[in-house]
Amino acid sequence: MKNLSDYIDVYNLLPPEECKSAIESLKDQWEKHVFTYHKGGQYNHDNELDISHQYNEILDNTVFCSLKLYCSKHNIPGWNGFTPCRFNRYNPGTEMHIHDDRLQLNVNGDYKGQPTLSIVGLLNDDYTGGDFVMFDDYKVNLSAGDVMIFPSSFMYPHKVTKVTNGTRFSFVSWAW
Repeated sequence: MKNLSDYIDVYNLLPPEECKSAIESLKDQWEKHVFTYHKGGQYNHDNELDISHQYNEILDNTVFCSLKLYCSKHNIPGWNGFTPCRFNRYNPGTEMHIHDDRLQLNVNGDYKGQPTLSIVGLLNDDYTGGDFVMFDDYKVNLSAGDVMIFPSSFMYPHKVTKVTNGTRFSFVSWAW
């Protein structure tokens, strides 16, 4: 049996100009989102996270290509679909507490079930803090243009540590 970390793959698929273009296209497209997580028998809320659902064809294609690479490497027959990218903006003081991605997907008003794979892309790396951490202490080193894929199950708890300086821009998608 493999280690759980063997199913966390990172691909550098986005050139710097595409990352910068994606960030610049989002200048006024943000809305507040409060992320709820369960800890210590209670529901808690993270700092308000800025999100955007603006469509980006290049990132959509990047998610598609990364899923093909991942499924080929791990001998997975495929997937039924994936969500459009959601952009996350972490301003200083913003973080996402530990959670897993056992969520109910609702795409274009249609219920699609629970995701099987989580896709996270990083659009910049000119900030401090904001580390992506799995399993409480396994830091995944990401650079601008990287796309990470891992299983969307309780076996893959993850968080983004508090951003201390600068702004972290990322995108997420889920495949089912």
